[in-house]
Amino acid sequence: MTPLSKGTGLRTGANRRSTMSGFITKTAAGIAAAATLIGGLAISASSAQATTTTSYDRTLGNAQCEAARTQNGLAKKMNYGSILHAWMWSFNTMKEHMAEIADAVYTSIQTSPISVIKGPIQGKQFTENRYYVYQPAGTSISNSVVGSEDDLKAMTAEAHKYGIRVIVDAVISHFSSD
Repeated sequence: MTPLSKGTGLRTGANRRSTMSGFITKTAAGIAAAATLIGGLAISASSAQATTTTSYDRTLGNAQCEAARTQNGLAKKMNYGSILHAWMWSFNTMKEHMAEIADAVYTSIQTSPISVIKGPIQGKQFTENRYYVYQPAGTSISNSVVGSEDDLKAMTAEAHKYGIRVIVDAVISHFSSD
């Protein structure tokens, strides 16, 4: 039989210190993980309270929008209806065709990205490179293809007259090289 003082059974000197060091490291890591978890829960709870009213919620409570939605036979919740992706339509074009969009029973209309963009160079048409709308050059609303912020507001007001909700595409993770 091998005595405990020899080999693996007894931890003495340096072995004891490294075990204690490991315990302290693991305890500190556990405390940091718990603090991160608690902090994350606090942030998500405060974020949830801050975002209880969205533009979608406001359309649900808008009497004019609700009456139009019911009259046009549109689904009450966006996820039960159809979305028209109005790719490269201007806000004014969407506004002009809103009655037809409602007649086609679209619950929502989605715009192309609305940020200021680098192009197109040849005017207000996308016969050039269509990727320009995914190359924002700033964070303001308005580009030469879809229209200005006032155009967006007017189109949204028209959409709500028909009970249609507006989804705005946004490119917020990168900017053009300029």
